[in-house]
Amino acid sequence: MTLADLAKQKAAWVEPLSVGYRGRDVLGLPPNSQSVVALIALGILEGYDLAGMGDADRLHHEIEAVRLGFEFAINEVGEPTEPMMQRIRRAISKEGLAASRQRITDRATAVVHPQGGNTADTTYICTIDPEGNAVSLMSSICGAFGSGLLAGETGVILNNRASQFSTRRGHPNALAAGHRPRHTILPGMVLRDGVPEFLLGCIGLNNHPQGQVQTLVNVLDLGMNPQQACDAARFRVVMTTDEVELDPAFPEQIGAELVARGHRLGDPFAFKGAAQMVRIHRGEAGIGPCLESGVDHRLDGVALGW
Repeated sequence: MTLADLAKQKAAWVEPLSVGYRGRDVLGLPPNSQSVVALIALGILEGYDLAGMGDADRLHHEIEAVRLGFEFAINEVGEPTEPMMQRIRRAISKEGLAASRQRITDRATAVVHPQGGNTADTTYICTIDPEGNAVSLMSSICGAFGSGLLAGETGVILNNRASQFSTRRGHPNALAAGHRPRHTILPGMVLRDGVPEFLLGCIGLNNHPQGQVQTLVNVLDLGMNPQQACDAARFRVVMTTDEVELDPAFPEQIGAELVARGHRLGDPFAFKGAAQMVRIHRGEAGIGPCLESGVDHRLDGVALGW
């Protein structure tokens, strides 16, 4: 990498993608981010009464919605082009989401994508200042010590994101000069009446979209507060093996019911990601104005206010 290479790079100010969920607008970054995984999953789940389902039934629908989101992203997302953006807009439209929703039955769908894996080492922070400016920030070096290279004597570690390119010619995420790889980085923000209500993120491998979906379902469907939503038991869909890893905190009966539906269970002790969330109460329903936060017990994080 040379200075001339770096001189070609520019920061991009982008318009977020969004889907509606429980009266809110859930925002996500456009490609080359795979935030569309979470947006498709939430858009599909918007059509179900998750709060009225039993635990196993609800988890089955969440798992299937996440699978469909990953299937789309793995096949379609890479260096952004206008045709790609058109396909994404169709996928998260009401018609596109309704079509995806129809693919969900009471049985598991087996979808294996060898190129659906991701690497860890991501950091997330969300913050709000006294003026109400809200920031949801996520960064990643993609693997222990990233690429293993330092930028001269700066101490800055070069990331390893190029490892996420596809080796298939003609694929939207194919390795090519000047292209950016599909990445997992999904800083979350949810608007209510056009202003931020939630800042959230979940880090760890391909847990980013899955954790975001589950924490929002926990809050908006199951009535949890941010701390409860971040700490709650989670699943992880592993697209490379088609396994579902359930947190050990789930009752064994739930696992048995999912197996009966055709799901293949993987390592229950595998890392399910770590989430953080801030909820902004603006004085509605007798609460606030105030901030409410939650930090996952699975990693070293902290919530501070002053």
